[in-house]
Amino acid sequence: MKRYSYYYPVLIIISSNVLYDISAKAFPKEINAQAGLTAYYIIAAAVSLALFYLTSEVKNLPVEFKKVNWATFTLALGCMGIDLGYVLLFRAGWNISYGSLVCNIMIAIALILVGKIFFHEYLNKYHLIGISLCLTGFALINM
Repeated sequence: MKRYSYYYPVLIIISSNVLYDISAKAFPKEINAQAGLTAYYIIAAAVSLALFYLTSEVKNLPVEFKKVNWATFTLALGCMGIDLGYVLLFRAGWNISYGSLVCNIMIAIALILVGKIFFHEYLNKYHLIGISLCLTGFALINM
């Protein structure tokens, strides 16, 4: 079971990202981006609340809210920026395949630097080769 719990989040992330990119690409151009995202967050909040009550052993939301810290607020800001960025990316005319790929390559490289600088994560020669390949791919995609 532990083996599946290790890969289960990866499957959720992959399937959710595919659904996310398809939805962001299909986001109505007629709607104000902020109004559309507000509706999206209301729906997401309702689904999240329902999942809380379906999955939580202790169904005491006020007690859980007391555990909120700064990371909850910065996560919300990050999610908002990602959502708005992708809606605007696709409205600007990026292809669904290239836009997401370019962003994810640059995110991966940025997080490698963050991991190294702030979390003292180890980089070996294979990581550096991988980074080089990402940058090469990025350059080739943008030709």
